[in-house]
Amino acid sequence: MVIVPFAAAGPTDVVARLIAQKLSEKFGQRFYIENMTGAGGNLGMAAATADLEPAGAEAMRRRFPFPLTREYMNGIAILDRRVVDISDAENAPSDLATGARNFLASGYRAITIVLMMRGDVAIGALSVSRRLPGPLSGTQLALLKTFADQAVIAIENTRLLNELRETLQQQTATADVLKIISRSTFDLKTVLNTLVESAARLCEADQGVIGRPKGATFYFEASYGLSPEFAKFIATHPSRIDGSSVSGRVLFERRIVHVPDVLADPEYTYEGRTIGGFRTLLGVPMLRDGAPIGVITLARNSVRCFFKNFPRLPRPLRANTAAPASAS
Repeated sequence: MVIVPFAAAGPTDVVARLIAQKLSEKFGQRFYIENMTGAGGNLGMAAATADLEPAGAEAMRRRFPFPLTREYMNGIAILDRRVVDISDAENAPSDLATGARNFLASGYRAITIVLMMRGDVAIGALSVSRRLPGPLSGTQLALLKTFADQAVIAIENTRLLNELRETLQQQTATADVLKIISRSTFDLKTVLNTLVESAARLCEADQGVIGRPKGATFYFEASYGLSPEFAKFIATHPSRIDGSSVSGRVLFERRIVHVPDVLADPEYTYEGRTIGGFRTLLGVPMLRDGAPIGVITLARNSVRCFFKNFPRLPRPLRANTAAPASAS
């Protein structure tokens, strides 16, 4: 088993799959890949498998997710930052008794767990589970540690490559916005449409709008990804500046507002939500001298939180939102 702190289907998962396959070939045993996303890193979640017997891989996968506690062998290794090497779980040391009982329910008898360390931080774990009792040889244990070290290097390289790619995307988006601003000094709508589209694409949003307050109501002035029906609705139905909508909350509270699921928020009663078809919302204030003069609202049509993606929205893009709005 390989536990990695990233979701399935990403570049890091591909690296882990290759490592698990090599381990299976070297040891002649099954290996699983698990990721540690969710609950602030406090859950072990099934991400991928590499197994000589697919049925066994599926049986192990069904045991996940599990909490990273001392009731589980991998939890013990990660929390204590140590190698766990149990040659026979039926005769495990007393401090590992609970974890051993849970492990025995999998149908295996022996397990060796090696951490994947980046500096002083455990970013994952690699383990070998065996149906028959017995220790790994010194050569096998050394090989396991080598694979764990190589996995960390591969994951780190993949992470850096992804960060570089995201940075280039941000710089391109910011340059596009600034180019439009410089060419469209007297065309505010073009600037705002470009800005909201760039923000939506960077944050993987399905829809986006920019609006500004006028008196006690809120009018939408630019949009991206809206259906014709919803675009017509918001053009003819300005929203109130209160807690019934995200834009109202942003203006009233003067802060970023995130609604993971509008259907689960009893205070969110914006009448356009059915026509809009969105579920997750993020509202960001457009500030001038600390005062909100507008709001960028991004929406996802399924329940998928923005906090993972919002930091990718570059600071220059956020700062520049106030400039075109104040020029009108």
